[in-house]
Amino acid sequence: MRHLRVCIYGGLEWDKVPAAFVAALANKIVGSIPAVIVTGGVHHPKEKPKAVSTDAAALEGARRYTKQNKKDLRDYYEAWIPDPLLDGRPDIGGAVRMTKEDGSTVRVIAGRTALGRRLAMVAGVAMVVTIAGRQHTEVVVEHALELGIPVPPIPDAGGDSRDLLNKYWQRIADGFDPGALETCLGEVSKAIEKAPETAAAAVVNLIRTANTPGPRLRGCA
Repeated sequence: MRHLRVCIYGGLEWDKVPAAFVAALANKIVGSIPAVIVTGGVHHPKEKPKAVSTDAAALEGARRYTKQNKKDLRDYYEAWIPDPLLDGRPDIGGAVRMTKEDGSTVRVIAGRTALGRRLAMVAGVAMVVTIAGRQHTEVVVEHALELGIPVPPIPDAGGDSRDLLNKYWQRIADGFDPGALETCLGEVSKAIEKAPETAAAAVVNLIRTANTPGPRLRGCA
């Protein structure tokens, strides 16, 4: 069973470019690092059933790897969802969450507020990667920084990730080998639109240099 967890956190309504990048990133992570992807388990906003969330794109990438390699998706992807009695998201009209029928592991964070569930998710992983996002991304990034958990925001889709990267650049960069963050983001910016697999590989290379609280994320699966 994989114990190193990498959280991918971000927006809820992607077009093809960010969605392809997130899927490629999840695929690259589980294919080259002994880690499991963690997300908040949102398929899409209730009012926008055709929207593609970060969580759904990451699920697609992890599922693609497990199908090709005849692995159990439950060992590679975890959806950490709120207690149904406390789940809300009025800002998006409610969220359609993932279930066990999706084939992944589903962890219900019982008895926690929406904020408490996000904080627990960050505290339970070795790394957080954010892309775009709004409103709640700031809490996720700042909590990771306070806990000493490496957290590279990917700025190319805009949103809070870009703003937070600029605001906390040095603290974020200190979570990786010297110069690694700048190199990664330069490669991502060049490749994210036309070569999402190449952009995803750049992020995985960055992850390998992370100063994680536990084991280094360098090993191959």
